[in-house]
Amino acid sequence: MFQTFLSFRHISHVILVACLAVAGAAGSPAQAQSQGLMLGECAHAAQGYFRNYGAQTEMKYNGRRVDGSYAINGNIYLETRMESFACSYAPDGNRMIRFFVEGRVQNAYLPGHTRQSNSGADVMRVNGVSAGDLLNVRSGPSTNYRVVGRLGNGDRVRRLRCQMQGNSRWCEIEMMTDMRERGWVNARYLK
Repeated sequence: MFQTFLSFRHISHVILVACLAVAGAAGSPAQAQSQGLMLGECAHAAQGYFRNYGAQTEMKYNGRRVDGSYAINGNIYLETRMESFACSYAPDGNRMIRFFVEGRVQNAYLPGHTRQSNSGADVMRVNGVSAGDLLNVRSGPSTNYRVVGRLGNGDRVRRLRCQMQGNSRWCEIEMMTDMRERGWVNARYLK
């Protein structure tokens, strides 16, 4: 009888230790999984920005900032170069609140981001592109910037603002797609 009591007590202790170990382990993976989701989502935002979903990324979780937000840094390896980027997450860790790449904030690439309708933006159509050709959409207002997209005659875009660059007028546009990508085109192709 005494032997049975010790066995029961020993089994209860083993079960208690096992439960505590499982509970402790469950807390760690949940936190690690949350970090993993942040890392993956940030990498995906960079791949979307550079329109290369097969590109290798190298990610680093930098922890919590003084303001409570979380910091992620990364590098993306493109065909001819490497680019760095950064993401910030809300204090609850469930929502990306900032995406920074190429020296500026690019929040249009945040997951689930929906931009408010800009009443000052004109909806225009691409026009004047040679038959069988596409209009290059660039990351800045000149042909010196990298191509971030292409549009054909008849494609609708939202013109956000324009500026002179040398002898040409360039306009920042927002493509009327689910991602609402932004870029720059020569104004002569917008009607």
